[in-house]
Amino acid sequence: MTYYADEIKDIDGAPFAASQTQSVPVIAAPAAQPGTAADQARDNMTPPAAAPVIGGASAIDPDKKVLILKFIDVFGTRQALTNNFEMMLKQIAKEKPDEAQKIRERVKVDEIIDRLIPIYDRNFTSEDLKAFIDFYGSPEGQKLISTIPELMKESVVESVKYMQEKFPEVKQGQQ
Repeated sequence: MTYYADEIKDIDGAPFAASQTQSVPVIAAPAAQPGTAADQARDNMTPPAAAPVIGGASAIDPDKKVLILKFIDVFGTRQALTNNFEMMLKQIAKEKPDEAQKIRERVKVDEIIDRLIPIYDRNFTSEDLKAFIDFYGSPEGQKLISTIPELMKESVVESVKYMQEKFPEVKQGQQ
């Protein structure tokens, strides 16, 4: 089970300073059932500090920021950014290893995500985010996320075939 830093009150009796950490998943034992003492204790915790003001945007509700960060993780946005960044660095490193190292030192995925938070805040309500987290955190939601790339690839191929059937003269004109 995944717990987020803001959901942890203490570890083996020692206070856990969630407000001083990033919203990083922590692997733990199975989650308590809703409505249990663990949920009540978590709900009574002090929320993490509000998001920093970026580009003149107003501060984001700390509870909503937690939801946004959970959604970013459940939906795979953080992982996709990390994977894309690593692929880009590998390409650059082939030709310019020093440049790749400079980029690695300066660019941080968490800083990019911090800039995305206000965008998610403007476009989604807390209720939207809760529903997204519930769905995309489910086995069906995870299957959808993992299937979409192949689904899109096959859909494009099939769409191209369809257009070629409808407009064979375009295909013949290219040969």
